[in-house]
Amino acid sequence: MDEGLLSDYIIDVYLKVIKMSCSSEANIDYFDCSVYERLGRGDFGTFKSHQKSQKDIHDSDLLFLPVHEASHWGLLVFYPKRKTVILLDSFQTPSSGIDKHVAFERARRLLTSYSPNAELSWESWEFYMPPADEIPQQTNGSDCGVFACQVCVIKFFMTQIL
Repeated sequence: MDEGLLSDYIIDVYLKVIKMSCSSEANIDYFDCSVYERLGRGDFGTFKSHQKSQKDIHDSDLLFLPVHEASHWGLLVFYPKRKTVILLDSFQTPSSGIDKHVAFERARRLLTSYSPNAELSWESWEFYMPPADEIPQQTNGSDCGVFACQVCVIKFFMTQIL
């Protein structure tokens, strides 16, 4: 692990703390850091079938999925009841950042795998990536994990749901 960079373990624990500390009125859940990669490899179905308990993501108010691409962290935020998925990227530059097309395709795979009908009408869903001027942006190449956890989750989204 590079000096000063957050590991997937720390991000997973942080999201678990967020879930545990939220009011019982909001149904908040998360997927661990390995899920995004599994969605890309195509072995998510096997992973999902071996989980002890199945998530009811379509009943969630808010669902987090950490995104890790090319040593960079971002976050997919799902609002299943609103049929909205938002991709947060704190380092949006032409040469770096999260590939939103890949991220949204993996978000669709996740939603489809938990859909009782296996087919969702994507026309009714909104997939959105806020531009850099709408979310906090990091000023260096090493704070993306901190931004994905603290700035994006707490300051930007938690105030909207609770």
